[in-house]
Amino acid sequence: MGANHINRVVYTAAILLLVLAFNSIGFAESNGKWAAQLRMGARQPTFNKSSQPWVVSLNYDFRLLHRVSDPLSIGLFASYSKVYNDSISNSTIKFGREYANRYWKTIGFGVVSKFHVNTVGRFSPFLEIGAGITKWEVINEQTGESIIVKNGDGGDAEFEASELSLMAGVGAESFIHPRWSISYGIELHYLTGLGTDFADEVNDSRSHGIFNINVGVGFYFGPREKTLWEKWREQERDLEKRRTPSEFIEREPGEGGDSLRQTEYDYYADSDYDGVRDDIDLCPDTPVEARDYVDDTGCPTDMDADGVPDYVDDCYDTPLGMPVDDRGCALDQDFDGVPDSSDACPDTPRGYPVDRTGCFDKSLLFAKRVLHINYPSGGSDLDPKARRYLDSLAVLLVDFPDVSVTVYGYTDNIGEREANLRLSQKRADKVMGYLVLQGIPKERVEAVGRGETDFIASNSTKYGREKNRRIELEFSY
Repeated sequence: MGANHINRVVYTAAILLLVLAFNSIGFAESNGKWAAQLRMGARQPTFNKSSQPWVVSLNYDFRLLHRVSDPLSIGLFASYSKVYNDSISNSTIKFGREYANRYWKTIGFGVVSKFHVNTVGRFSPFLEIGAGITKWEVINEQTGESIIVKNGDGGDAEFEASELSLMAGVGAESFIHPRWSISYGIELHYLTGLGTDFADEVNDSRSHGIFNINVGVGFYFGPREKTLWEKWREQERDLEKRRTPSEFIEREPGEGGDSLRQTEYDYYADSDYDGVRDDIDLCPDTPVEARDYVDDTGCPTDMDADGVPDYVDDCYDTPLGMPVDDRGCALDQDFDGVPDSSDACPDTPRGYPVDRTGCFDKSLLFAKRVLHINYPSGGSDLDPKARRYLDSLAVLLVDFPDVSVTVYGYTDNIGEREANLRLSQKRADKVMGYLVLQGIPKERVEAVGRGETDFIASNSTKYGREKNRRIELEFSY
């Protein structure tokens, strides 16, 4: 037995011991009603009527799940793979694609439901079923184009389709943290044929299923709320307890009433299930979702005194007196992160950084710009790089209608002075005309040709002359 083989055996045994150690320790339920899972594994086409020498290939899978009860989660999935076809191999299952002449690219998305068999402890087996759309295409490895086959009418068609697929799988999760898990499992995707139109001989030769072996990591997030089932069971237990009135007990001092004795049922009655007895509850119709957010009198708390109860307040520390919306958050009409009550610039366009007063420094956004345009000799046309910049500048000017721009054109000192002055004016006019075409009013743009003046480099070198042939933009507001 070689050293490499011994090492593999040792590593495998160590991993199994770690998994068993994790699974042998009791573990509380994961703390989160949402789960994001990223998985990777091996994919092999199946359900073939003829020999299909597919190479075992990688598969990538992402899922977003919402837990509707302790054992049941539902959500969305998306997957991607490129499975190669090795035309030389005689085996239907092969590793390595050195002789591959085509590949089967698949993109899948759909809905999935996941049922955990065990919800207590680190080790949680599960079953999965789902349905979705699988978009696939068989592509020639050398040309990068789709394989041509016969369609149902006998004509030529690209070997691609988007068809309904059904999925079933089994696996397990090992929780290494209340919010982190490692998952592993197998699943089978059946391609139903709905959405395809191929000749019978094509359907007989193609794969109608996909077999996956996956391993991945999951992250659980969001608050861990009680499920509807748990809430219903708690209410049933409370009602059952109150349905069995027992002996009389002494009334607490100071509660008034003619009798000094009452039944246990009367004493513990709590019609809104908020934990405060009805005989001292000032808010007897508190909603069920507010039961963990009531004070000693049974009324919903409002810690920041903004008029929105804490159980529906998304911003529980709003400053006193600040106007809020129905979620308890400070109003912010321009969505810049600064509440309207302290926003000195309440109409800031979206997407621009602001300071704590809700304003930003226009001198930074509209600083002087210099464009070195690749003009041909005597030319004035804009190059692609200059047009891209002017496109973005036009967006800024639309967002800030109080800003105007002056376009200055310059040349080098080659040629007659008067000719250069006219050329610089023509170049400035071109820039102005481009901005006007992008929707900027003409009265906000001025073009000025300055000819061979205000050089920024030496005209004795080609590089220096290129620097001097430029456009400068100055802004006013």
